[in-house]
Amino acid sequence: MQDLENDAVRVRLGVNAIRVMDAWQLARDEQRELIGLSRDEWARVQKGAPLPLQFDVLERVDHVTALAACYPSSWFGQPDGTGLTPVQRMLRGGLPAMEALRAAAPHQRENET
Repeated sequence: MQDLENDAVRVRLGVNAIRVMDAWQLARDEQRELIGLSRDEWARVQKGAPLPLQFDVLERVDHVTALAACYPSSWFGQPDGTGLTPVQRMLRGGLPAMEALRAAAPHQRENET
C-alpha cells in the first residue's frame, strides 16, 4: 500500500499518469480533464508538484494506470462498436466510464489494485 499522504508518492503517481496518457497521445487538456483537475492544478503537476490529496483524482489516476497495464496504448484510440474510442468514453462518462472499462479489462497484473 502506498502512503498517499507522502508528496513524493503523489509526484511519482502524477509522472506515471502523464507518461501513460502521453503514450495514448492525449492532448494536455484531455489529460487534465481525464484526471479531473483545473488547468492551474494540472500545470503544477506537469511541473513536478504532487497530485492533490483528493480521493476522486487519485482514483482516476489509479484507473488510468491500471488500464494501461491491461491494454496496448493503440487500443485507447480505436473506436468501439459505438463509434467512440475508450478515451472518448472516459472523457464523456467520467469516473463511472473509467470503472466500467476497468471492470471489463481482460486481465490485470496481480500487484495492481
